[in-house]
Amino acid sequence: RVCGDYPMTLLTEPTRIVCKNYGTPNAIAGVASTLDYRFALDRREIEALSLMDKLTFTRTASCGFTNQAGNLQLATTNEPRFDHDPLSKLSKGLLFESSRTNAALHSQAFSNAFWNDNTGTLSAGFASPSQEPTAWRLETLTSAKISRGSSITPLDSQTYTRSIFAKAGSISTVWLSDHNTATYGYRATFDLASISIIAVGDNISAQIEDVNNGWRRISISSVSSGNTTSRYGAGFDSAGDAYFWGAQLEVGSYATSY
Repeated sequence: RVCGDYPMTLLTEPTRIVCKNYGTPNAIAGVASTLDYRFALDRREIEALSLMDKLTFTRTASCGFTNQAGNLQLATTNEPRFDHDPLSKLSKGLLFESSRTNAALHSQAFSNAFWNDNTGTLSAGFASPSQEPTAWRLETLTSAKISRGSSITPLDSQTYTRSIFAKAGSISTVWLSDHNTATYGYRATFDLASISIIAVGDNISAQIEDVNNGWRRISISSVSSGNTTSRYGAGFDSAGDAYFWGAQLEVGSYATSY
């Protein structure tokens, strides 16, 4: 990588970009810096950065981040994401992530035919993590799920991560699975009220995160092994209701931004 007129190394971290010339030492860890952006403090628009400092930013699709109000917001194509902690609202700097593709199509439209194995009753129009009326309430007198019963055709022996945003209604215990039923595949069970993991199936890892306004993001990661672990399911096992939004299925061992 070349920065300016001299061979440099560009180092990136969530709150800072430093362009370092290893030929001339100075006070920053014994190296010279010709470029040092501290993004947690400096949130100038990308147009100003490009004009003043010759720094450009590109991304081919919209992607989520947490805004200053602590709500999830979608950045448009080529818009930089200045991320924040959803609870403290403190700036975390410029968000960098590897490129991923969401294989869970119609990820906010759970009434779409893609979700071909749903049970229970779905109702639309509830406030989502972005505070838009795009979340769904799932309710039942027995058990219910949002589910894809057909294969999503992952590659065998490839690690996939499934995630979804969930909010407690009368039900606070929900599950997420790499199959459309609890009988096959792997699943984890979560307590949305205490923001904790109740149980985790064999050969998977699970995470739960508080994303503000009662919403949690739950995720599981597992290695695909054919049709038995190539689907998607999220739900609960007793009478009541809970809210869901933003399903995601991606290659990788952790969930990236929605």
